[in-house]
Amino acid sequence: MRISRRDFLKTTGAAVAGLPIGIAAFAPRQATAFGAPLGPIPGAPTLRVNQIKAPLFSIPAIAKIGDSFKVAVAPPEGKELTGVYIEQSAYPNKTFSLKFKPAGSQGDLKVYDATIPAEVPEALFNLSAVFGGDIWDRQPNAVKAIKEFRREFEFIHLTDIHFNVQHLKEGDMERIRRRVLQELSKRNPEFVIFSGDLMLNPETYAKDYVTGYEAMTRWLDVPVFLVPGNHELYYLKLEDGSIIDGLEYWKANYGPTYHSFDYGNLRMMGMNSFDWPAQLRDRRNTDAAFAGTLINSMVGPTQWNWAQSDMKEAKSRGMNIVAYTHIPIEMLMGGKRITSSGSTMKIPGPDTDTFAATLAEGGCSDILVGHMHFNEIKQFGGLRQIMTKAAGIAGGNPSAWGFRSIKIKDGRIADCDEIFDVTFDDVGRV
Repeated sequence: MRISRRDFLKTTGAAVAGLPIGIAAFAPRQATAFGAPLGPIPGAPTLRVNQIKAPLFSIPAIAKIGDSFKVAVAPPEGKELTGVYIEQSAYPNKTFSLKFKPAGSQGDLKVYDATIPAEVPEALFNLSAVFGGDIWDRQPNAVKAIKEFRREFEFIHLTDIHFNVQHLKEGDMERIRRRVLQELSKRNPEFVIFSGDLMLNPETYAKDYVTGYEAMTRWLDVPVFLVPGNHELYYLKLEDGSIIDGLEYWKANYGPTYHSFDYGNLRMMGMNSFDWPAQLRDRRNTDAAFAGTLINSMVGPTQWNWAQSDMKEAKSRGMNIVAYTHIPIEMLMGGKRITSSGSTMKIPGPDTDTFAATLAEGGCSDILVGHMHFNEIKQFGGLRQIMTKAAGIAGGNPSAWGFRSIKIKDGRIADCDEIFDVTFDDVGRV
């Protein structure tokens, strides 16, 4: 059913509460990130993940018109889900009410099947959930409605955009980043894979997490799936004893650090390659710096078990798998021994050979990575690694930034050689 913007506001209770569209009403004690309350964080990260846990801006749903998709929520205390709406991202006056029904639970979360009405156009939508008629939550760009899953299509690999870093005298890097996102959107790919490094340092997380989220939601008109890099997840203990933990910032803004999704017969699997415990993500920990954990990779046991299970399920359905993460797999440190806090420890998780062999045997043909800021393609046995240049920071080619086009045919990568570049000649040097 199509409803007007005014009726939508009346239905949600937002108009009565005097809330503008896009501002969620919730009690702070109910605000959670990925299902767990956040501890005190200096700078109080903006909570982008509230009652809606899936789909998210960072992990959207792509569903056929007339079909359903899963909505996972953590309802406020004493409230039930009373409405699910999608609002066309490009035309906010086009809002549709979705029928929904219970579909079980995931831990403390309630899961529903929400059906996209037949009259909905092919487009990208914001998702809103209403609880008890007076509390509502919203995720931008969280649902893409399509007529069919295409056998041949393009998606984009984007990485290392590093918002707010101004390190070159030649010109304003924010112009470069904005043009990269605009040109990417013009291509209208089926989706975008962002493989980490939205910002640079924990000292500026309070600003950078806001900038990154707002820029991505403003300038990208296509679904984007995000996994973190090392620069989103650093841990820092300040002189006054307070702590900045990038992991908590990520959960508050983007939710899970790893995930998977399906497009037709293609399984896309996003992994967190900076899965270190806090002390080994600590920018001021000399042991971590000496051991190399601040720039190298680890996939912890919980995530590794999940990845193997996820691949097994996809392979049993005859699906091809493409993975994506931030740090190249040759930088995995699983099995190595390091010294931390005066004791020697063996790093858990897979090493490079085990990782590559397990993914290839599990049906994964390719993995997309960033981190190094240049383009490169390598083969690790049956697994091909495709690395893409930075979208907004120096390294590799220091005078051009951009993204990689990935062409899919029948669930497999048919071509990955096209690179789109943006230079200061394109945007001006002011």
